[in-house]
Parts: sequence; structure tokens; C-alpha cells
Amino acid sequence: MIKAVLFDLDGSLVTTDYEHREFVVGCTLKDLGTKASPELIDKFWFEEERDKTIRESFHVDPELFWNIFHIYDTSEFRNQFTRPYSDVKFIRELRRKGYKTGIVTDGPNYIASFEIEMIGRELFDAVVDNSAQVKPKPSAEGLEKCLGMLEVKNNEAIYVGNSRGDMEAARNAHVIGVLINRGEYSFPNAKPSFQIYSLYELRALLGSMH
Repeated sequence: MIKAVLFDLDGSLVTTDYEHREFVVGCTLKDLGTKASPELIDKFWFEEERDKTIRESFHVDPELFWNIFHIYDTSEFRNQFTRPYSDVKFIRELRRKGYKTGIVTDGPNYIASFEIEMIGRELFDAVVDNSAQVKPKPSAEGLEKCLGMLEVKNNEAIYVGNSRGDMEAARNAHVIGVLINRGEYSFPNAKPSFQIYSLYELRALLGSMH
């Protein structure tokens, strides 16, 4: 029986306009004397192993990149380009039905905090972001920490995310992985247990698991 629904954050519950990532990544790379195509910027933004992308695709040192990136990517600036998806309203229904809810994101705390406030902090029983000092996805550590905070077993939870790394993390944690396809980026090898296109589809999916 499913008792908890865990969510990724960026690209799953909230979206950030392309103009934002084009600006902050572009300005960061310009300061480092290089540039990247829109396809590589999206790869950096949506996929895991970002340090690998920075090193192998941008051809710059990750530490230098991040030091400059955080100057441009402030919470105040990103806030202007970020908004929740309209179907996050469904999380209230999950709460009313008695499901525990949590967030597991690799995003920095200063970004995750304001994004969660956009949705409603009261809607989540537990939040695990990069301040939790767990290994990034596809490691299972973030999901396992969240499950512990919620006091539920791995076979009592599902994880809703939008990337291959999210689904790999779910498999590594022995949690049911549900890919939410927002149409922003393609992950052909995500291999989810289920795929949905709206959070409202969780109503039937969870109902079938009882």
C-alpha cells in the first residue's frame, strides 16, 4: 500500500523559462571565455552529472564555473522566471487523502526554498535538498533520507520526477519511479515504472495500487 508520494522539484513541480538558463549559463561561460549551444545548455540544465557536462562539454573547470554561476543565478533573479505548474494543486488532494508528501531535489537550498514557497511549504512533510549533504541523484541517499523522515518503507512510496537520474535514483532506492513528462526535454532511456503527463493522473495510478 502506498503511503507517501515524493517529488523532484525543478522541471517536475516548477518550471523556469529558457531565457533564464540561457542568460545565466551564457554569462557564466562568457566570463570564462567560451560559449555553448542551446542544446548543451539544456543538457546541463536538465540532466544529472552537471560537473561532467561542465568539464567535457563546456571545457571549463567546474569549480570556476559554479563560483561565477552563483553570482548570476540568484534566488531574486530566478524568481522572475520561475512558476509552478498548474497541476501542483493536486498535491492538496493527496494530503486530504492521507498521503505523506516530500521533496527530494539536488537543487541548492537558496533556490529550493523559494520554489517550495511558491507551491506551499505546508504541503510537504519533508524536504531534502543539497543542504542535507547527501550524494546527488542517481544515488539513492536523498530518497532514503526522505523516507526516513516520513517514516515509511521504500515499498510504500512512489517518486515523481522528470529525468533519467530521477528514475535511476528511484530504482536504486527500490521506490516506484513515475516519470512526469512535461515536454521540456527528452529522456529516452529513463525507464520509469510509469509515465504520466499531469499530476492529476496520479489519482488513477494510486487508486490502482490499493
